[in-house]
Amino acid sequence: YAKRFLTIINASLQHHTPGVRKEAENLYIELYKTLGTSLEKLLVNQKQAVVDKLIKEAKKQCGHVVRSESQKEEQKKAATNYIASQVKTDYLPEYIVRILGEDTIELLKSSNPKKRQKGLVEVKKAVSKLTVNLTDKKARELADPITHLMRQILSDESSEVYLEALKIVRYIISSLAPHLGALDLHILIGSFIGIIVSNTVSGNIRIQVASDKVIIFFAKHSNIGPLVVARDIIKNIEKVSQAISRSGSKKEVFSEKKSFLTRFLSILLLLVNQFSIVLCYDEDFNDKMIACLADLVQNSDSDPNIRSLVFQILAACHSIDAQTLTVSINKLDPIKKAPLLKIKIEMEAMMKNGNAVITAGPKNTFANSDMTSHTPPFRI
Repeated sequence: YAKRFLTIINASLQHHTPGVRKEAENLYIELYKTLGTSLEKLLVNQKQAVVDKLIKEAKKQCGHVVRSESQKEEQKKAATNYIASQVKTDYLPEYIVRILGEDTIELLKSSNPKKRQKGLVEVKKAVSKLTVNLTDKKARELADPITHLMRQILSDESSEVYLEALKIVRYIISSLAPHLGALDLHILIGSFIGIIVSNTVSGNIRIQVASDKVIIFFAKHSNIGPLVVARDIIKNIEKVSQAISRSGSKKEVFSEKKSFLTRFLSILLLLVNQFSIVLCYDEDFNDKMIACLADLVQNSDSDPNIRSLVFQILAACHSIDAQTLTVSINKLDPIKKAPLLKIKIEMEAMMKNGNAVITAGPKNTFANSDMTSHTPPFRI
């Protein structure tokens, strides 16, 4: 597939329109992140100066992705000696290694959680220096490499390191958000949301509370807002729901992923309750959310816990504007519509009888579970 892309890139690099040439350069750099130096020989019929400049920029942004066999063996040996260390300099862009310094990187790679925490303090110091008199261009340049680093750190097995990393993520978002466009900001937030929510599946209350606070912080941020956050929550729910739907053994896959679905739905309920007017009156989001919930109810075989959370989310939307909810449900095909209409009928019957609709959620929430250790992030 790379050769097909390179055919387009090679032609576009010679285009008379600067914008087309720039898009070709950006596409080449994105491919370089995955394929590394193997792409260098595929730039043909170009001026050598153009080739040299593009390769230099790709390496600057991406770091050297392809490593020698000896380096691979060294990494494998290091991973055997210490599996918990999540930061791998081989995959860090050279830019971030340069601005943090080797000493900070070594702290982040340490087998000692206290040293990794110390490394995070140094990360914050480095970022704070970079964000003084920050320009929009500088913010865009910094966003990708710093995100790359923090995604690794958020995978740390130590709860204390993870909690410290959450603070750094919050600080980074606060610093960069005012200088990023809507698309860049959406990509930045999206790169963190899934990891943060997935990490709260464990029964560690401190992690759950701290993570929820960061999610709400994102939603309340004037440059981000609840729609950006809620869309990413929906996207994660859709991924899991689709994985169940595609599986040959739906019950088994659902059982495996139920805890993550429940957690993502709980966060969605939290957002809908706190930002109901913004979310429920955005037609595109509301339609997408209702369609997502309909698929989930169907794929979960109306599991009681999932149904309870879906019930509460629909009830929150109903309390804001019942007509808007009805319109969104009626846009679905009859098979998907039926379970949600049934829930809506039950909900309205409860309201008619004067019963409370919004409940605390399913009894077996993670705060009450017997899981006490922080687990690594879920991967679909």
